[in-house]
Order: sequence, then structure tokens, then C-alpha cells
Amino acid sequence: MAKTAGKRLPHGATTAMVMDALWRLHRRPGGLLVCVSRAALLKDLQLPETTVDDRLRVLMKEKRVLSEGRGLYRPSALVRLAIPAGSSGDVMEAMDAAGKRVRITWL
Repeated sequence: MAKTAGKRLPHGATTAMVMDALWRLHRRPGGLLVCVSRAALLKDLQLPETTVDDRLRVLMKEKRVLSEGRGLYRPSALVRLAIPAGSSGDVMEAMDAAGKRVRITWL
């Protein structure tokens, strides 16, 4: 009997989902920043525990997430991009510390 194909997300989607949930749970109303527990991430995400654990491990290895004790995480501080001066019409693409694509166009 052949195994049925499972539902798969596009490459990088689960990493982005975990990072997004971490940022949402990290920032509280009023500008308060808190550490996020693994349990809170699992409750917020509809992903298996092993997937969340694996994505957290990858994000920590990339230094995009910091561990603040057993089962507590927070996003690392955003690194400011050093933007070189450009001529009119120049375009620069890069990734910020949160893993989002940034496109800068000089006018």
C-alpha cells in the first residue's frame, strides 16, 4: 500500500511562521517586550512540536533568536543595515535580521 502524500508547506514557510509568532508574542501592548515560552509558541502555531523545536534550533543557530533559559526565547535585536550611498535608480536587496526581504531604491 502506497503512503499518501502529506501536506507540505513551501520551503522556509515554517521558519517564517515561527519567527512571526515569536515577534507577535514578544511585543505586548504598551511597548512591553517579554520572553516567549515554547508552550506559548506551540499554542499559537498549528505545527507539530518537533517542527517548532527544529525551527527554533535553526533560528538560534542563525542568531536570529536568543534562548533566555529553559524553554524561553526572544528575537535577537534587529541589526541596523549599513546602507551605502547609491546613485539615482540604483536598487539594493538584502535580508534584515528578522528574515524579511528589504528592497531599497534610490530616487
